[in-house]
Amino acid sequence: MAAKVISFINLKGGVGKTTTAVGTAMFLAEQGNRVLLIDLDPQSNASMMLLGEDEYLQLGEQKKTVVTLFDEALSNSRKMPITKLIRSHAGWFYYSGSSMMCYNLDILPSNLTLIDLQEKLVAVRLSGRILETILEEALSEVIDQYKYVIIDCPPSVGAITQNGLRISTHYVIPVVPERMSMMGAQMVHRRVSNYAKSWGKTIKLAGVVVTKFATANSRHRRNTNMIYAWDWANSFVSKFPVMAPISKAAEFPDAPLTLSGRWGTGLKLFDAFCSELVQKKL
Repeated sequence: MAAKVISFINLKGGVGKTTTAVGTAMFLAEQGNRVLLIDLDPQSNASMMLLGEDEYLQLGEQKKTVVTLFDEALSNSRKMPITKLIRSHAGWFYYSGSSMMCYNLDILPSNLTLIDLQEKLVAVRLSGRILETILEEALSEVIDQYKYVIIDCPPSVGAITQNGLRISTHYVIPVVPERMSMMGAQMVHRRVSNYAKSWGKTIKLAGVVVTKFATANSRHRRNTNMIYAWDWANSFVSKFPVMAPISKAAEFPDAPLTLSGRWGTGLKLFDAFCSELVQKKL
């Protein structure tokens, strides 16, 4: 069965995109699915969440990140096989009283140097070279090993994001119920749709998910109702309120934790969201 490839994207930063993507990847993996998380965001927060600072820096020094994939493609010198760039068994937690990695979850990590590479991609693209298939070509030999591929996209629809969209079957738009975030959601929906049409493909919107919802905020309640009324949004019923446990889960733990230990009361929220995602029969 072909992998379900789901990009998490919004053109507005600070919407909980990465936390939602990583949480989704972890919970789908915990449910017994083989999952690959691809971090295409130069901020590398997804990589930090799963690997921690020490290993993140080590992999950067060893050039075992998605940056090498793009860099080699630009220089026409493919040397590092994709299997060497993918970090297997990412995510550290307790199981049955002992420390272990999450054996169902792998990651293709990012690095801050991806920022510099973005500028090179723009320059090369101006020369007429097609750049959107770099990721697709590299992953062709391994993608069928996974049931789900989760992509954390940067807040743009440039060449790097387009590489992610090129292999995506679906996308999720996390949105804070505030005007700028809502505008970003509407814009990304239009741009993804137009990009897919430009090369004859349909990328289905899995749905818009409300994040950082403040229950006591009347504006948030009003705007959430507006989001649910969007006829194009296929909105998730599940939403993620502003919660300290979810924010804290973005930090790599100093010692192994159970999933409930890492996500706290956010555990039930991700259970509900992932169940809804699977029930959509992507």
